[in-house]
Amino acid sequence: VNVFIMARTVAPADTVDFIIDNADPNKQATVAMRIAAAAQLTKAIEGATLSPPQLDALAKRLAPIAARESDWVVMTHEVEAMAAMLRRQGLTGPQAEAIAGSLATTVNDLAARVMDGKQPELVNALQRSLLVVRNQLTGVPGSARTKLLSAIAPSLDRLAAMKDRAPDALSKGSLKDTFDAVVRTAGLLQRVRSTDGASR
Repeated sequence: VNVFIMARTVAPADTVDFIIDNADPNKQATVAMRIAAAAQLTKAIEGATLSPPQLDALAKRLAPIAARESDWVVMTHEVEAMAAMLRRQGLTGPQAEAIAGSLATTVNDLAARVMDGKQPELVNALQRSLLVVRNQLTGVPGSARTKLLSAIAPSLDRLAAMKDRAPDALSKGSLKDTFDAVVRTAGLLQRVRSTDGASR
């Protein structure tokens, strides 16, 4: 764990690569190590000197890694890291849109895995990811906001339609409570998208 904190403190671009490598289940089989690496990823990105093309490349690299991940804590950190990339100053509209597209790909994949009920624990990451999306709707180029909301709209529609119809694996206890929160957040983002579109 200490090595990732030290790497994040140094924070050159190759350090970000090192942290991402250790968050990749294809390269790091130990879940605890992936959690430790992913937990430092957002701060490493925020502290590193990265050009917009580098940020875009990192987001594109991170999306398939997140798609392979089975631990909800790691996935949450990966979504937060992509959101940190989207927050960086100096992005042009197209550059921000590209990063928003990678973030949307990850959110859509996560939503699909939760809705099929095969990885119920990922609902924890999905709720946090939708909140991350909600919190990214200010301070980013309007075209990126539109791209993000449009790209995840089908997932939001499916989730909102599942009110009181949680998958069996999510029908009890704290997982049901979290899924209910997901449905509410999806509905909120639907309304935000509708309002955003009407204002243009």
